[in-house]
Formats: sequence, C-alpha cells, structure tokens
Amino acid sequence: MAGSLLCSSFMGCGKKQELKNKFDPYSESAVEDSEEKKSDITMDYIGENVAILPTGDVLSENVTNENVKSAAAFDVKDGKTLYAYNATMKAYPASMTKILTAYIVLKNCKLTDKVQVSENAVVLPPGAVSMGLKKGDIISVKGLLYGLMFESANDAALALAEHVSGSVEDFAKLMNKEAYAIGATDSNFVTPNGIHDENHYTTAYDMYLILNKAIGQEKFLKLIGKKQASVKITNEQGVESVVTIKNSNPYFNKKVETPTGYTVLGGKSGITNAAGNCYILLAKNPKGHTVIYVAMGAASGETLYSFLDQLMTATQ
Repeated sequence: MAGSLLCSSFMGCGKKQELKNKFDPYSESAVEDSEEKKSDITMDYIGENVAILPTGDVLSENVTNENVKSAAAFDVKDGKTLYAYNATMKAYPASMTKILTAYIVLKNCKLTDKVQVSENAVVLPPGAVSMGLKKGDIISVKGLLYGLMFESANDAALALAEHVSGSVEDFAKLMNKEAYAIGATDSNFVTPNGIHDENHYTTAYDMYLILNKAIGQEKFLKLIGKKQASVKITNEQGVESVVTIKNSNPYFNKKVETPTGYTVLGGKSGITNAAGNCYILLAKNPKGHTVIYVAMGAASGETLYSFLDQLMTATQ
C-alpha cells in the first residue's frame, strides 16, 4: 500500500449501554449528518467472555515490547488478557481496517450479490494495492471479499462500501456505528480500506474487539481461512474472465514460520509509513485455545513477525 472494556460493567450485562469515546468516533471527517447524534448510538451486548483490560500493561519478560508501539493477546474462549502493551494507545490500523469492512459487508449482503464497479472505486493513490478492477466491471460480493482479504485490494474495499451504503462517506458512518456498538469506542474510521488519514485510527484493544466480533460469523471464519479462490469478473463489454486469487497471509504461504504447536486460522496485515507494520492474527495455541494477537507500529516486516513469534510462544 502507498506510504505511508472497558469497564467491568460489561461483565454479565445483557442490556445495551452507552459509552463516551475519548477520541470521538463522530468527528466531522467521518460523520457529518447533524440528525445523527451520539446519544442515539448504543452499545450492543458483546458477550460474557470478552476480555476486559486491566488498568496497566500485562507484559512478559520473554517479549521485547520496544519492537512495536502497541500490542495485545487475548484468549477468545475465556476472555483472558494474555498480554497488553499500550493496548489503548491511539494508532493507525492501515489495512487491518478491512476486517471491519468485511464484517459489515457479510452482515448486510449476500455473497451472491452482484456489484458494478464505479469509476470512483478504481481511483487510488499511486502504489496502492488493487485487484485490477475497471470501471463497469461486474463482480460478486464474494469475489470482492476475496480481493479485500486475500490481496488487501483497496479497489475492492471501495466497491464494497459503495454497494452497502451508496458512498464511502456513508459507509464510514456505518463503520463507526458498528465499531461503537461492539465496544471499540477509541476508534474512528474514515475509509473502508485504511489508506492513511489522520482521522482514521484505532487501538490494539479495539482491533481485538472487532476481530473477536467478526469471527462470530461462520462466513468470516471461512473467508480468512481459505488459501485461494477463483473469481469471475465480467467487464463493461460483457466479456467474462476468471482470475485466481491467493491468500497473501505469510503464515499460509510459508513466508513466515508458524511456531511449533500453533495453527494459524487467519489474519490481516496493515502497513503505511504512518502506521508502520501491523498485524492481527487468529491462531490456535498448543493447548487448543484460540487466541487473537495484535501488533502495531513495528519498524519492519522482519521485526513485526519476530515480535509475533515471541508473543505467541510467551503466552501459550
């Protein structure tokens, strides 16, 4: 890509709650509809086993935390915080954003829905990753999701956003509503793809909450765990083509070695100059527990994956 909970009151509560956001998820850049007020947005019940962060960091002598700006690890089944370093610090998510985009799309669309790609969806900054879509192309939601999560395609993100909400701006409003509803109250989303914007940010903890919610969808789990897929695209002239898209997850394609005894179930990377190298990973540890690992702000890919290796093995 181009350069660049909270409170213990969540425990056992089955009612919706309202929380204030210290970073204000309803900044003008994301939500300009004056009819939509914060007081109208409520938080959903997000589950008995969602991790509640302790007051301070939860560290390990076996993890060199200076290699990242923030990081965390959470046991999915029992909601235990295994590791937390600056987990509520404001940070840029880059393409990890696409997890929230995929979750919203799966919640609102059928996989078989057809999408006609607009001119706006194919206008990207120089160097931004795309799946090569052209104006007028017709492709299924499922195909776009493969492009979104396998290749981190920014054109796919824009096409999906427009399909769901009519515009990127309205989709951003929906992103903030959904994030707030699941407890990710220290985040603000401006784009569906995470191309850098100073008003587009999150925290390691909020990213855990978002992925933890998303994996409650069986379709999402199948999506991130698939290694490759064939996608049919019909161009503006009616000519069909089929492309094979491979999942770029480095643990799947063996570019990064998985620690012994672990099974990687899926994940999403993110990188811009401002965000640094980021990754959110879903894996099963040697005890058979499913864990979400988040690392943000590493200086390089090598440093990032070395840190994740430490984090995984230190928290088993």
